[in-house]
Amino acid sequence: MVRPGLTRLTMMLLAVTAVAATSALWLPAGPAAPATAAAEPPSCAVGNWTAADLMPVVAGAGGTQEITILDVSGTARLRVAADGEWETRFEDIKFTATFMGLPVNGTIAGGMRGSFTDLGDGQVLDRVSGGKISVTVSIFGQRVAQERDIRPNDGVESTLECDGDRMTVSTTTGGNTLTLVWTRAE
Repeated sequence: MVRPGLTRLTMMLLAVTAVAATSALWLPAGPAAPATAAAEPPSCAVGNWTAADLMPVVAGAGGTQEITILDVSGTARLRVAADGEWETRFEDIKFTATFMGLPVNGTIAGGMRGSFTDLGDGQVLDRVSGGKISVTVSIFGQRVAQERDIRPNDGVESTLECDGDRMTVSTTTGGNTLTLVWTRAE
């Protein structure tokens, strides 16, 4: 049932916007916990990185949703400091997709911050401490924008592997694995 004042198109736009905003939130949210060990990343992770493939950045939660990402452009940057603190920036990310078979396009901007703690054997505790993501979605000429605060979380155990100027971070939550590949930036 459609509420008075909301057209079916408006409800679809809101649904697509919610899915797109969620796509950048691939880590489960929860109350922030104090670190049990000093946040120190593997030494190979320290530096500036650029996402090698933006599809996982945009479609992080898309596998279980009715949205299919078709094309992505823009830049995602990651900076990892020697103390383990990291910051991700989403710059001019544009995507085209389908939602329930309908063409959709949108943008994602903003960023997140957190920390890596080296657990040894290629494992890190990946904590999110906050951030803000802005998502704009257009369908049939109608545009909806939404800004979401990224909530801190207790962290998830992830696999972090470095191979020269390439870093891969894989996180499994709820049976879904998200793998982000980064290339070292100058």
